[in-house]
Amino acid sequence: MMRAVGDFAGVSHASACVIIIRVTRSIVSLRQIYIRFPETEDGIRELKCCVHTIARFPKVVGAFDCTHVKIQSPDGGYEVRSYLLTPLAAPTTVAEQLYNESQIQTRNVAECIYGVWKRRFPILSLGMRVHVQLAQNIILATAVLHNIACQNREDVPPQDPEDLGGGVPQHAP
Repeated sequence: MMRAVGDFAGVSHASACVIIIRVTRSIVSLRQIYIRFPETEDGIRELKCCVHTIARFPKVVGAFDCTHVKIQSPDGGYEVRSYLLTPLAAPTTVAEQLYNESQIQTRNVAECIYGVWKRRFPILSLGMRVHVQLAQNIILATAVLHNIACQNREDVPPQDPEDLGGGVPQHAP
């Protein structure tokens, strides 16, 4: 990646490394502005209403899912926590079935957002051959830039032809 950036910009590999590290760090420094949950009761209430409109899932502030980003070094998974809502393996009641439907529909929004993010920044899908710390910063920087693009109502990157699906939300409500 560094060599390609250096060739494209007409600078040495070493200069490309320094530039990428500095720019990435600068963008990452903005993460607390562009990557956050609401901090006020009104903001939390508004977000709960937005999430509720997706699939009538009450009292939920957001949806987590995961996406894999190819990096040279191994990346770890996330531990299951008691406060995370996961689908029930074998729902037996109507309430359990509705819970699963709401949970899945709400999580699908997060999956769609990851798809838009990866189309906007293909390096997340194609892979990075950099040290883990730089990979983490590149991932954070692309998340910051993605949220800025969403706030500025930038066009959503086109879907891949083999990617089936309807409308894709740009960002979380």
